[in-house]
Amino acid sequence: MSRPLTVIIKQQAEVEHQKISSAIIQNDCDYLKNKYGSKEKAESRLQKLEEFLNYGK
Repeated sequence: MSRPLTVIIKQQAEVEHQKISSAIIQNDCDYLKNKYGSKEKAESRLQKLEEFLNYGK
């Protein structure tokens, strides 16, 4: 059974993953630049989130 804090962190990661994915698909460079500094950094963060969310599956 997951602990409540773990569930919250996973939910936050899923939301962030969705926002980054949507911004990349829509080519929303302003959001990516303001939030992550560059598209490359956002893609790196997206990859880290995917690894986190898929850990243990």
